[in-house]
Amino acid sequence: MIDLATNHKGKTKMKQIKICQKNAGKIMDILRQVNGRANSFTLKFYSEVELASQKAEAQLSALPKHKRAGAVCNFIPEGPSAAAYKYSAKSTEIEMVRRSRDWFLISAEARSVYPCDPENSQVTISPDQADEIKSRAVQNFIISEACA
Repeated sequence: MIDLATNHKGKTKMKQIKICQKNAGKIMDILRQVNGRANSFTLKFYSEVELASQKAEAQLSALPKHKRAGAVCNFIPEGPSAAAYKYSAKSTEIEMVRRSRDWFLISAEARSVYPCDPENSQVTISPDQADEIKSRAVQNFIISEACA
Protein backbone atom coordinates (compact mmCIF):
# COMPACT_ATOMS: atom_id res chain seq x y z
CA MET A 1 0.00 0.00 0.00
CA ILE A 2 1.03 3.59 -0.65
CA ASP A 3 1.20 5.76 2.45
CA LEU A 4 -0.99 8.80 1.85
CA ALA A 5 -0.81 11.95 3.95
CA THR A 6 -3.49 14.63 4.12
CA ASN A 7 -2.35 18.25 4.09
CA HIS A 8 -4.02 21.23 5.78
CA LYS A 9 -6.42 21.71 2.83
CA GLY A 10 -7.72 18.14 3.04
CA LYS A 11 -5.95 17.00 -0.12
CA THR A 12 -4.20 13.67 -0.12
CA LYS A 13 -0.60 14.32 -1.09
CA MET A 14 1.87 11.70 -2.07
CA LYS A 15 5.23 11.46 -3.71
CA GLN A 16 4.82 12.39 -7.36
CA ILE A 17 4.12 9.31 -9.46
CA LYS A 18 4.81 9.36 -13.18
CA ILE A 19 1.67 8.42 -15.10
CA CYS A 20 2.94 5.45 -17.09
CA GLN A 21 2.08 1.77 -17.40
CA LYS A 22 4.98 0.81 -15.11
CA ASN A 23 3.29 2.68 -12.23
CA ALA A 24 -0.25 1.44 -12.91
CA GLY A 25 -0.31 -0.70 -9.74
CA LYS A 26 0.77 2.20 -7.50
CA ILE A 27 -1.80 4.52 -9.06
CA MET A 28 -4.61 1.97 -8.63
CA ASP A 29 -3.60 1.43 -4.98
CA ILE A 30 -3.94 5.18 -4.39
CA LEU A 31 -7.34 5.26 -6.10
CA ARG A 32 -8.55 2.33 -3.98
CA GLN A 33 -7.48 4.07 -0.78
CA VAL A 34 -9.13 7.35 -1.73
CA ASN A 35 -12.36 5.79 -3.02
CA GLY A 36 -12.95 3.34 -0.20
CA ARG A 37 -16.07 1.34 -1.03
CA ALA A 38 -17.42 3.85 -3.55
CA ASN A 39 -17.00 2.88 -7.19
CA SER A 40 -19.85 4.16 -9.36
CA PHE A 41 -18.62 7.69 -10.18
CA THR A 42 -15.00 7.40 -9.14
CA LEU A 43 -11.72 6.94 -10.97
CA LYS A 44 -10.94 3.25 -10.46
CA PHE A 45 -8.46 2.27 -13.12
CA TYR A 46 -5.05 3.39 -14.30
CA SER A 47 -6.47 3.80 -17.81
CA GLU A 48 -8.86 6.51 -16.56
CA VAL A 49 -5.95 8.48 -15.06
CA GLU A 50 -3.94 8.01 -18.25
CA LEU A 51 -6.90 9.29 -20.31
CA ALA A 52 -7.22 12.34 -18.02
CA SER A 53 -3.53 13.12 -18.58
CA GLN A 54 -4.00 12.78 -22.35
CA LYS A 55 -6.93 15.21 -22.23
CA ALA A 56 -4.82 17.67 -20.24
CA GLU A 57 -2.01 17.32 -22.77
CA ALA A 58 -4.48 18.05 -25.58
CA GLN A 59 -5.58 21.23 -23.79
CA LEU A 60 -1.96 22.39 -23.92
CA SER A 61 -1.62 21.73 -27.65
CA ALA A 62 -1.20 25.46 -28.39
CA LEU A 63 2.09 25.42 -26.45
CA PRO A 64 5.30 23.87 -27.76
CA LYS A 65 6.12 20.74 -25.77
CA HIS A 66 9.21 22.27 -24.16
CA LYS A 67 7.06 25.07 -22.66
CA ARG A 68 4.36 22.86 -21.10
CA ALA A 69 6.27 22.04 -17.90
CA GLY A 70 4.66 23.40 -14.75
CA ALA A 71 1.05 23.22 -15.93
CA VAL A 72 -1.29 21.66 -13.37
CA CYS A 73 -4.51 19.79 -14.11
CA ASN A 74 -7.34 19.03 -11.70
CA PHE A 75 -9.65 16.33 -13.03
CA ILE A 76 -13.05 15.16 -11.75
CA PRO A 77 -15.14 12.59 -13.67
CA GLU A 78 -18.75 13.33 -14.57
CA GLY A 79 -21.55 12.89 -12.06
CA PRO A 80 -24.61 10.67 -12.33
CA SER A 81 -26.33 11.10 -15.68
CA ALA A 82 -29.81 10.48 -14.36
CA ALA A 83 -31.51 13.51 -12.87
CA ALA A 84 -33.39 11.01 -10.70
CA TYR A 85 -30.44 11.14 -8.29
CA LYS A 86 -31.46 13.48 -5.49
CA TYR A 87 -28.16 13.61 -3.64
CA SER A 88 -24.48 13.94 -4.35
CA ALA A 89 -22.36 10.90 -5.15
CA LYS A 90 -18.80 10.22 -4.03
CA SER A 91 -16.21 10.70 -6.74
CA THR A 92 -12.47 11.17 -7.11
CA GLU A 93 -10.48 14.31 -7.88
CA ILE A 94 -6.90 13.94 -9.05
CA GLU A 95 -4.27 16.59 -9.47
CA MET A 96 -1.50 16.15 -12.02
CA VAL A 97 1.50 18.29 -12.89
CA ARG A 98 3.26 18.40 -16.26
CA ARG A 99 7.00 18.00 -16.02
CA SER A 100 9.44 18.32 -18.91
CA ARG A 101 8.12 15.25 -20.74
CA ASP A 102 5.33 13.57 -18.80
CA TRP A 103 2.42 14.06 -16.41
CA PHE A 104 2.80 13.11 -12.75
CA LEU A 105 0.04 12.33 -10.25
CA ILE A 106 0.57 14.57 -7.22
CA SER A 107 -2.67 14.23 -5.23
CA ALA A 108 -5.96 12.40 -5.04
CA GLU A 109 -8.98 13.03 -2.87
CA ALA A 110 -12.62 12.08 -2.48
CA ARG A 111 -15.01 14.64 -3.93
CA SER A 112 -18.77 14.97 -4.26
CA VAL A 113 -20.39 15.17 -7.68
CA TYR A 114 -24.00 16.00 -8.38
CA PRO A 115 -26.50 14.72 -10.94
CA CYS A 116 -25.70 15.88 -14.47
CA ASP A 117 -22.35 17.43 -13.45
CA PRO A 118 -20.07 17.36 -16.51
CA GLU A 119 -16.56 16.01 -16.45
CA ASN A 120 -14.25 18.75 -15.18
CA SER A 121 -10.68 19.02 -16.44
CA GLN A 122 -9.22 22.35 -15.35
CA VAL A 123 -5.68 23.18 -16.45
CA THR A 124 -3.77 25.96 -14.68
CA ILE A 125 -0.92 27.60 -16.57
CA SER A 126 1.64 30.28 -15.74
CA PRO A 127 1.41 33.86 -17.04
CA ASP A 128 4.36 33.11 -19.38
CA GLN A 129 2.52 30.09 -20.81
CA ALA A 130 -0.62 32.20 -21.28
CA ASP A 131 1.40 34.89 -23.10
CA GLU A 132 2.90 32.23 -25.38
CA ILE A 133 -0.56 30.89 -26.24
CA LYS A 134 -1.84 34.41 -26.94
CA SER A 135 1.07 35.25 -29.22
CA ARG A 136 0.67 31.99 -31.14
CA ALA A 137 -3.06 32.60 -31.55
CA VAL A 138 -2.45 35.82 -33.50
CA GLN A 139 0.85 34.99 -35.22
CA ASN A 140 -0.79 34.60 -38.65
CA PHE A 141 -2.59 37.94 -38.45
CA ILE A 142 -1.49 41.46 -39.19
CA ILE A 143 -2.70 43.67 -36.40
CA SER A 144 -3.57 47.14 -37.65
CA GLU A 145 -3.44 50.30 -35.64
CA ALA A 146 -6.94 51.38 -34.66
CA CYS A 147 -8.23 54.34 -36.67
CA ALA A 148 -10.88 56.59 -35.20
